Formats: sequence, structure tokens, C-alpha cells
Amino acid sequence: MPSRRKSGIRLTDEETATIREKLIEGHSYHQVAEIVERSVSTIFRVANELKAEDPVFRDCRQQRRLSEPEVQEWYKMKGVNKLYAPYVTKVSEQCKS
Repeated sequence: MPSRRKSGIRLTDEETATIREKLIEGHSYHQVAEIVERSVSTIFRVANELKAEDPVFRDCRQQRRLSEPEVQEWYKMKGVNKLYAPYVTKVSEQCKS
């Protein structure tokens, strides 16, 4: 049964749960978009809604971010676009479940 998110995007509860799970695991918006077969902008909007509504989601996503010096070093090493900045894998036990 479709559920209506605040942004007006129609997603099933299963799709929303999958998006939440994959983002917490550290997948990029592009990877999640391919998994659930939705646009990257849809994933971005849903993620923003989840950040506003779900403190566990927000905290887990924040823990995965690299520090600015780590990000700059990664860019130099890989020579890639900032959109594909990596996430660290060290997260709290709460985020692993």
C-alpha cells in the first residue's frame, strides 16, 4: 500500500524502509537510487525527511561522515568529484542493527 511522504513522493513503506536501511549502511544516494529504482532526487528528498523525523537515522548518517581533512586527502588520492565522497565504516552499535 503506498504511503505519502510530506514531499508528495509516493513510496511504499517497504521502499522507505529499504532507503533508510541502505543509507544507514553507508550507501550513496546514487547506489540507493539504483537499488530501489527511483531517482537520486527522490532518495535525497526522502533522506532529508528522515533526517528531520528520525533521530537515529540522523545520528547514524552523521557518524559516517569523514572529517574535512580526511575528505580532502581522499579527493587528492582518488581525484574524484566531491559528490562521491566516501563514508567511514566505524559506527556505533546502534547504527549496525
